[in-house]
Amino acid sequence: MSKTDFVEFYKKNLNLKLNEFDELMNVLESKLPQTFRIINTPFYHQVKKRLEKMNSIKKIDFIKDTYFIDKEIEELEKNRDFIVNQTLIGSIQRQEIVSMIPILLMGLKEEHYVLDLCAAPGSKTKQILNLVKGLIVANDQNSKRLNILMTESFKIPNKSFIVTQHDASKFPQVFLPNNKKFDRVLCDVPCSSDGTIRKNPGLLKDWTVKKGQGLFDLQYRILKRSIDLVEDDGIIIYSTCSLNPIENECVIQNIVINENLEIVDPETFIDQNLNSKILFRRGLKTWDVGDFKHKNLITKPIDEDIGLENCVRMYPHDFNTGGFFIALLRKKNKSNTKKENIKMSKSLYKDLEEIESLKILLNYNLNPKINLIRRFNAQNVIYRISDTVRYVIHNNKLKIISAGYKFFEKCNINETGFRIKNTLYDKDLQFDFEMKIKDLKNALISKTLDREFEKKSVIIKVSDLKVFISGYSTGKKIMLYVCNNLQKALLDFTEEE
Repeated sequence: MSKTDFVEFYKKNLNLKLNEFDELMNVLESKLPQTFRIINTPFYHQVKKRLEKMNSIKKIDFIKDTYFIDKEIEELEKNRDFIVNQTLIGSIQRQEIVSMIPILLMGLKEEHYVLDLCAAPGSKTKQILNLVKGLIVANDQNSKRLNILMTESFKIPNKSFIVTQHDASKFPQVFLPNNKKFDRVLCDVPCSSDGTIRKNPGLLKDWTVKKGQGLFDLQYRILKRSIDLVEDDGIIIYSTCSLNPIENECVIQNIVINENLEIVDPETFIDQNLNSKILFRRGLKTWDVGDFKHKNLITKPIDEDIGLENCVRMYPHDFNTGGFFIALLRKKNKSNTKKENIKMSKSLYKDLEEIESLKILLNYNLNPKINLIRRFNAQNVIYRISDTVRYVIHNNKLKIISAGYKFFEKCNINETGFRIKNTLYDKDLQFDFEMKIKDLKNALISKTLDREFEKKSVIIKVSDLKVFISGYSTGKKIMLYVCNNLQKALLDFTEEE
């Protein structure tokens, strides 16, 4: 099968007029624009100001703080290092436009508990980390993809963050404080990915309808598992980067007729981050998948109106993007799903241990009640976690790969044997003195500040950026703990007018 089969299948399924379908195909075979968003970090205003001065970068008007590269011109080349530097420390996130939409429709609140069942490589997880402080659990089964997720997510320090490794369709029940379940569960499930053809042209050449059919059962099982994990009246978000109705509306149809769920109109959750200029195509109510059958599930559309029009389809030719599908599902009260009888138990993940942290914390005048943990097999790094994460670790059978964020690392400089990591903007830090970024330029280059100060661990506040740099004073000079990526990003701002 190939492009011919792709055209034949989608001509009869997407319900587009012939001229519009031709437009879709033309766009699918064109290059996908590079898009990115500005992250809410202390560098937000400086990054935004710099980007909006560039003629080669244009704002996307229906998603807040999102831009695309309009054309490759000399001006962009001059600013390439700036974009790369800010991306490496997490001030800028490269992400496809349609991939951003599910999180913006979740109606997230800061206090929410959120589970991302198929999280890697992590661009959506990073969106959640920027919005939620209650609890974020990011799960994936693939070890290599999890490593990418952790590398990226650590750019946004969040003490309420846990990374787990489980089969999403069999994710364990999680005991949360006050007998809660998750307020939101994201099921960005594995799919045939034919909505990403612009980014991966080989998918069109190798396209076959069987790829989507082969994932149908897994997609349904992952979505079904999420029901037991979400609160009554909570929201499940199901999404794919596929155009195929068998992976999209057909999965939703089966879950709605079999479980106590309703499809929510996406307009319900549009907020200040997403405006009405965006075009949401309605979900399909009919489709033709030939003789494809499943032993337990219905593969053909039913006559009953279950609200499939409230699903969201995004087509590449509407906003010069990739293709995407989203469904918001509300779990009704008194759900008919079975409760699991699992006894509370200590975590099976024994590589995490609590440490006697008072000496280390007081070295930086930090609250001695801050939760710190480390791993048996990685004694050189100490992580900061929230009370909620601590509760989850001690009361669940989860394969936890990471928890919280890196707060201290081993050193042989100060008396505690640990130095604070590049936390940048931790609100609990107390600084010893402050300086403007332009006055730190030479110190950043050499990673040494020529300034007499008492012999101790030091926190410097960069007053105009509202970030912190840590170091150690020998009495005559201060050695700065600044990694190379942070060094480059900070030096960008010493050149500002």
